[in-house]
Amino acid sequence: MRLVWKSLDKMRCLRKRSTIPFLGFLITFLLFLNLYIEDGYVLEEDKRQLRESSAHPTTSERYVHTFRELTNFSGTINVTYRYLAGTPLNRKKYLTIGLSSVKRKRGNYLLETIKSIFDQSSYEELKEIVVVVHLADFDLVWCENLVQEITRKFAHHIIAGRLLVIQAPEEYYPSLDGLKRNYNDPEDRVRFRSKQNVDYAFLLNFCTNLSDFYMMLEDDVRCSRNFLTSLKKVITSREGSYWVMLEFSKLGYIGKLYHSRDLPRLAHFLLMFYQEMPCDWLLIHFRGLLAQKDVIRFKPSLFQHMGYYSSYKGAENKLKDDDFEEDSIDIPDNPPASLYTNINVFENYDATKAYSSIDEYFWGKPPSTGDFFVIVFNKSTKINKIKIITGSDDRQNDILHRGALEVGEKLVGTKKGKQCTSYITLGEFKNGHIVVQNVDHKIAFDIECVRIVVTASQKEWLIIRKLKADVEEEQGRAFYSCDSQLSSPHKEQQSTCREAVEAVVVVGEGVKHRTFTQEAESVFTRSADKSREPPQGSAGADLRLRTDRPRGDGRFNRSQLPHSKRFHLSPNWEKGEKKKKKKKKKKKKKKKKKKKKKKKQS
Repeated sequence: MRLVWKSLDKMRCLRKRSTIPFLGFLITFLLFLNLYIEDGYVLEEDKRQLRESSAHPTTSERYVHTFRELTNFSGTINVTYRYLAGTPLNRKKYLTIGLSSVKRKRGNYLLETIKSIFDQSSYEELKEIVVVVHLADFDLVWCENLVQEITRKFAHHIIAGRLLVIQAPEEYYPSLDGLKRNYNDPEDRVRFRSKQNVDYAFLLNFCTNLSDFYMMLEDDVRCSRNFLTSLKKVITSREGSYWVMLEFSKLGYIGKLYHSRDLPRLAHFLLMFYQEMPCDWLLIHFRGLLAQKDVIRFKPSLFQHMGYYSSYKGAENKLKDDDFEEDSIDIPDNPPASLYTNINVFENYDATKAYSSIDEYFWGKPPSTGDFFVIVFNKSTKINKIKIITGSDDRQNDILHRGALEVGEKLVGTKKGKQCTSYITLGEFKNGHIVVQNVDHKIAFDIECVRIVVTASQKEWLIIRKLKADVEEEQGRAFYSCDSQLSSPHKEQQSTCREAVEAVVVVGEGVKHRTFTQEAESVFTRSADKSREPPQGSAGADLRLRTDRPRGDGRFNRSQLPHSKRFHLSPNWEKGEKKKKKKKKKKKKKKKKKKKKKKKQS
């Protein structure tokens, strides 16, 4: 009996010993789930420990290994894609824009999105981008019909290697039946979002080696003008700093920028967790796992959601990005400056955040009469436009109810920092914001300070959300017009007058006794169709130049340009000019022949 009791005691001890590690594993696993769902910003050391201890019992060792080695992925997924239109060029571009599209029950916005990308880009910008469209619907008839439309409307972009249409065959997709119903989503919604994750994974995988950077868009988006120029400014401004994802819209998968070198990892990540949660949530977790803790979002937004009906069941989707601006060509273009205020700052919402191009703001406690917020430029500056917006969507009462905008000169140093001694008032705030155009025409000096002055105390706190100072270019002015045929039925055929205008700007310094700045107005028709000749009298064929000092008939004189810089003009514009010269020569020859015949006859 003693032996039996001893053996039973040993078994109890063994149970206790085995229970403790099991409980430890269970607690660690639950902790991981909590962190994974609630907080994507886990410290690197914690992430490593959690990865090693959180394998779900039903998952294979392949999943655990993949997650553990996520940061080391560099190879692409082995998928044989169908090329529906276009083929990749050997030369690597600056930016790939990826679109994934499926058949919608109501509406289709893909063609409008592609058109917006090309139309809102200059000729020089088009050279640096490639657009990849993944038709991810399994309805092959729908795909074929859509490819025909794309080919008909954008043939020249396909030929130029700027547009590719691809499809990942259905056999490469994982099972879309019997998926986890996380978040109590209905089965059809789980299937839709899980397939969408795989669609994007295959798109990212294809785009890995096409360019230096990758922009994720949806298939129902409108772009701001010259968005690539704005992107390049931002990327240049972030040189030397670590980032995984930069955001140029606050909606869904729209306007998310990545290094192309990260695309294989992101593609594997989406495939690994395709049935767990929607794609935009996975993107947040991916960013956190690669140690970018904070959102880096720029304003104004460069992309706007335009679709009215969702790709899921055709449901209405009225989401709009209220930070979108059609002409967002100036981020992050505020001139270098120091900022000062005597308003009590709340926590870390300091003055510099109002001046940043990132989605941040200054937040201060209730201001009193005479309180100020000052921008002191590093050097005196010509300012063309000043725009200030206070308050936010969440706190619409935290605006500056009564205040004035002033600009100053005669900078002096004080104990509290640099200040201007002379100010001129430009205007009063209305409904919490102020916009002043043509500032340089209203004042006679270069600006050294911009000051916001509170003219009446208020009970509400103050948020300064946007503070934008547009710098005027230093050279003389030129205004360009492309004569009168802009509303003609040949609108799609009109060549890019803007290209010719940009050319004048490029070579402006070489024109005798004149210098120009790029102050081209929105009247220029900018069709992306560079392959066809513009009709007579259209934008590209009839470029006229108006300057502060008119010369002759105002027609643009190429002979005054340095020879090495003449061919910055639109290629089609150049062709048109050559054809005109040939026709004139032929007419002259015919006239001479007729005269000779008449003389002989007489």
